[in-house]
Amino acid sequence: MQEKIISIKKPKYKYVGKETLTEILGKAFPRQLIPTKRMGAIFGFLFLLILIIAVLQFPLNSLISGSANISIVVGYPYPFLNFGLTEVEESPLKISGLAIDLILYLIISYIIDILLTLTLRNPFVGSKEQAEKYPTTFKNQAPKSISETITKKVFQEKSNNK
Repeated sequence: MQEKIISIKKPKYKYVGKETLTEILGKAFPRQLIPTKRMGAIFGFLFLLILIIAVLQFPLNSLISGSANISIVVGYPYPFLNFGLTEVEESPLKISGLAIDLILYLIISYIIDILLTLTLRNPFVGSKEQAEKYPTTFKNQAPKSISETITKKVFQEKSNNK
């Protein structure tokens, strides 16, 4: 009898073994330096704080005295909104100041987020009972699948019998 040789064509996967850009960056940077979801909230808080500072610097004295040359400036360190009563023709939005301020606010919020992450995950910040219960290097690991639990039980029984 003759044997029939059947050739099986394997499909070509062009992404097998290749990592995405986020995976490469995730391995390159330490976990502590990757921003978390808090960064957006911190950025919003900084932006709101700048708006509150602008409201507090409102020139109320000049308005009460009747001066018509009043301008309200929003933005720190570079103003990105400039509302003037006498300057009607100019646009109040300053694109260059807005771009520079937004970049600065993003950098500041990133730094604050990293500092918060480092302080919250610091083992010296936690309570003494928590440090004794869960050491930082060896945490309790629950089995992820049924096979892991069965393997763990089988090997524990063998070690207990000896």
